[in-house]
Amino acid sequence: MAIGQSKLSAMFDDMHGIAFDHGRIRVNAHGFTGRKRWYAGGDCSNGGMEVVNGAAEGKRAAHAIHACFEAEKSGAHTHA
Repeated sequence: MAIGQSKLSAMFDDMHGIAFDHGRIRVNAHGFTGRKRWYAGGDCSNGGMEVVNGAAEGKRAAHAIHACFEAEKSGAHTHA
C-alpha cells in the first residue's frame, strides 16, 4: 500500500499547527497548514480528487512558499 492510500494522521498528533478535517489536513487557499513553512496538497488535503487538482494545489503552494521566503528575506516574516 502506498503512503497516500492509508491514513497517517497519528504522525501529526504532536505537531502544533497541523489540523485535520474529516481525515484531511486543513489548509488555507495557498496550501498553508498553520505550521510555519508546512504546506500540503493533493490527496492529504483534498481527499483524493483528480491528478490535475493535486498539480494545481502544488503550483499554488509553490507560489506561497516562494512568497514566504521572499518575505523572510525582506524581514516581513509573514505566512501564506
